[in-house]
Amino acid sequence: MLGKKERPNVNMLWGSADSGAAEHNYRQKIQTEKDVPVEEVREQFASTFDEFVEQAGGDGEVRWEKSGGHATVKDRGVALAAAYHLTAAPRVQPIAVEERIEVSIPGVPIPVIGYPDVETAGTLIERKTSARKFTTPAGNYLAQARIYQLGIAKPKPVHWHVSTKPAPPAVYTPLEEPTLETAWSQHEMDVTARWVRSTAEAIAADMRQFGPDREWPGAMATRESPCSWCGFRDHGCPWWQS
Repeated sequence: MLGKKERPNVNMLWGSADSGAAEHNYRQKIQTEKDVPVEEVREQFASTFDEFVEQAGGDGEVRWEKSGGHATVKDRGVALAAAYHLTAAPRVQPIAVEERIEVSIPGVPIPVIGYPDVETAGTLIERKTSARKFTTPAGNYLAQARIYQLGIAKPKPVHWHVSTKPAPPAVYTPLEEPTLETAWSQHEMDVTARWVRSTAEAIAADMRQFGPDREWPGAMATRESPCSWCGFRDHGCPWWQS
């Protein structure tokens, strides 16, 4: 609303470069049905990561925090991208990669737009890089999955592919952890549509009442978790300036 751009953090850049490396392989695999050599994925991650850092304004503009800096993160990211490519990619035959979906929900004035990571003949696949292993998708991930399921023509489950960052890198999918599958059901689709509608109504109401410059309700209740990921925490957010 204010047109301000968030300073990128290291996790954002790492995740984007990791997605780019996997996407490089999966896009060509739609036609070839073969994975590229792992060295090509390593090189793709490294070049994409450097490009994203440069686009962000260079090392000085990135919130590196305790990660060790540019070179360390890139080396760890290369290893993790390679681990995913060797472990999970051989099991996946994509039919679409990052294909736009648009969900129109009655009562919501604008469509919800998303880009599922990978679609196969029988599933949607969402990839996540994480600081720790998880075997049950968090609530915000489930919301993402349900919206994607609303936006595709054929009912499909969502499979979560989780790449964990601590050494040695590890990869988990529903094959290793069955709870990393989000099933499709009509009931959940109906619940999701109601949730999107009520969320849009609440945002519109807050905007009418408080506008873009006053604190909105609810920030204090959540500041210690979501706020720790936010690039505005120490750069312009009124909750942290007060």
